[in-house]
Parts: sequence; structure tokens; C-alpha cells
Amino acid sequence: MKELLSILVVVGGGLGTFLLGMKHLSEGLQAVSGSGLRRFMSLATTHRLAGVGTGIVSTVIVQSSSIITVMVVGFVSSGLLNLTQAINVIIGSNIGTTATAWLIAFAPDVNMLGLFVIGMGAAFYFFQRGERLHNIGLVLMGLGCIFMGLYWMKEGTRPAQVMPEVMEVFKSLDATTAWGFAKCVLLSLVFTAVVQSSSAMSAIVITLTQQGLLSFETAAVTVFGMNIGTTVTAWLAALNGSSAARQTALAHTLFNVCGTILIIPFFVPVLLPAVTSFFPHYMDSVMENGVASYPHIAAPIAAVHTLFNVITTVLFLPVSKQLARLVAYV
Repeated sequence: MKELLSILVVVGGGLGTFLLGMKHLSEGLQAVSGSGLRRFMSLATTHRLAGVGTGIVSTVIVQSSSIITVMVVGFVSSGLLNLTQAINVIIGSNIGTTATAWLIAFAPDVNMLGLFVIGMGAAFYFFQRGERLHNIGLVLMGLGCIFMGLYWMKEGTRPAQVMPEVMEVFKSLDATTAWGFAKCVLLSLVFTAVVQSSSAMSAIVITLTQQGLLSFETAAVTVFGMNIGTTVTAWLAALNGSSAARQTALAHTLFNVCGTILIIPFFVPVLLPAVTSFFPHYMDSVMENGVASYPHIAAPIAAVHTLFNVITTVLFLPVSKQLARLVAYV
């Protein structure tokens, strides 16, 4: 019991540090970009592909699809974007949010890197004059906290690898069975909805998979729950908004739910083999103190997340106007 409590404390603290880092990174990037981000998002009015591109780039800039979704709902309510344009931006933000998974996948030694970036950010934030330099310091400290959060989550889960009772719990999340598949989707959906961050869910899933607690297939399946759970933010933003705002939230939900339903039959037999063919060494393990870890498995998980959102974009972008007309009846 004491070991389990220790794991929960360290992993919980790591998750909190990660979320704090995401918050500071997002706030700092928004402050650095200033009104330019809003002007950039106005490009979404020009063409549907411009709308998708705007969603991708804006989400990569602020590292949060939730923030972009809230902004889009606000733009629709104020008449700056129409419903079709808003849908195109949200479609793009679904792709842009996978940038965090790629960052996690290719980050080097997150412990030393995190400390170095936090130290450099603190130097900008506390010892330099000028608002812009302060905001750059906030960005760096946020990025450093993300790395440190990843480090503590990874370290916190190490003892679980030799705890049979914990391993049994994770083995029950077997995506190769129908019930296990459903549990993976449901758990990732609920967690993403609660913390309102698919990036946090990605970080936890990648960490658990690197430690061998989750299989690659199980980790990949959580992408469905993440994409549905993240739509809760749009509903919260539209709760007291106009009917157009609620229609935007509904379009976001329909897009992600329908994309999930369409791709599920092809996910395990087609999509996963296609992704892993580009990462032949993803299951190579590294032994440390008699326990195996899988440091190369993060990249294919990030690739699955990105490919899922790209496929749904290709499927639904041509019918974004029809989707807008459908939700307009609500």
C-alpha cells in the first residue's frame, strides 16, 4: 500500500507539473504572439484549406486545442467567423494538438533539459527588463516544467513494473478484445474531459507505454477517447453563449465522434500496421536494473494520433458546409 501511495504521489505531482507547464507555455506564447494571433486566425475566412491551416498553426503556437476552440467559439458568437469557417479551424486544431506528442517523442534527457530550460527561463523572467522578455521567460519555464513533469511521471511509474497487482490492472486494458478496447476509449475520454487536455493524456499514455505497462495497441486506441473527451471544452465555452456557439460545439463533437466510428473498423488491421512499418525498431527495449523500457515507442504513438486526425480531416473537410447546415437546425 505504501509503494502504491508513493507511485500515486510522484505521478500525480508529475502530472501537476506537466499541466502547470502547459498553462505557462500557452499563456507565454499567447502573450508573445499578442494580437497577431487573432489577426492570423482571420485568415480562416479566405478558404477552407486556409481555415484548416490556421487551426493547425494556431494550435501549435499556443500548444492547446482547447484554447483555440474557446477562441473559435468566441469568434462565432461575435460574428467574426461563420459556422463553416469555425468548423475548418477546429478540424485543423485537431491536427495541431498532436504536436505535443511529437515533442514528447523526440525530447532528449528530459531531466537535465528541463532543469536547464527552467533556469534559462528564470533568468529571462526575473532578471531581464521588458514585457516581451518576461513572456519569453514564461514560455521557457513552462517548457521546462513540461519536461520535468514527464520525468517525474516516468520515474513514478518505474516501481509499478515489478508490482503484480498493478500490472494486472493494466493488462485488463487489452485493446485486442472488444471490452478492453471499450475500456481504453472510455478511460481516455473521461480523463481528457476532466483535465481538459488531450496533451496530458498523451503524456501519461506515452510514459506508461515506455515503461511497458501498456501495450502499443492499447496506447494507440486511447486516441479515440482523447478526441471525443476534448470536445467538452467547446461545450463549456458555449454553455452560456449564442446558438451559433452551441452549434460550433455540436459540430466539433459530431466531427470527432463520427470520425471515430468510421475509423474504428480499420484501426487495428490497417492503420496500426501502416504506422509501425515506418518505425521498425519501435519495440526495441533497454534493460535497466533488470526491468525493460521502450524508449522508441513514443514516435509511433504520436504518428497514430496525427494520422487519425489527418484521415478524419480528409474525410470531413469536403463536407464541412453540409455539416454546418446540419447543426444549424439545432
